[in-house]
Amino acid sequence: GPHTLESSADAITLPDQSVDRVYCQQGLQFMPDREAVMAELHRVLRPGGTVAVAVWSDQASPEPFATYASILQGLDVAEPYPHAYDTSTVTMSEDDVEGLLVGGSFLDVTVRTVELPLSWPEPSWASLRILGSSLGPAVLKLNPEEQDSVFNSILEDDLSSGAVMAAVLGWATRA
Repeated sequence: GPHTLESSADAITLPDQSVDRVYCQQGLQFMPDREAVMAELHRVLRPGGTVAVAVWSDQASPEPFATYASILQGLDVAEPYPHAYDTSTVTMSEDDVEGLLVGGSFLDVTVRTVELPLSWPEPSWASLRILGSSLGPAVLKLNPEEQDSVFNSILEDDLSSGAVMAAVLGWATRA
């Protein structure tokens, strides 16, 4: 059955050419050495294997992250890491993604931007989702009243009403 493997993205603890597919969602933009990550993804993929990445597009506000960051900044919540509230650090362009895939020796590279409406089973999920984001540790350090203020501010912003996420999707094949 499925299992979890924890390792650095630029030093994956898997043998060469051992997986059929690699998917990196909303992680590549946080990697300090993106070229090393792409080389490692190439190394673990079998010939004919597929790599796919998804990152927030630099052509739009990275939702819901931008709303979360704005609310925390407005409430004077300390940043959980340097530049956490600078949303330009969590986006990439189509050219960035294409360059990494081509530079990583992948073939049949396809890159496109898609816009998807944010959808939550109920409004409270929009506020609770912050806990699963990179800003979650900052919220968890707050006292219960401060946490409620964060959650209520997100609910008042109404991320469930017309908010859109724009993502750059890229995929390619290993020779």
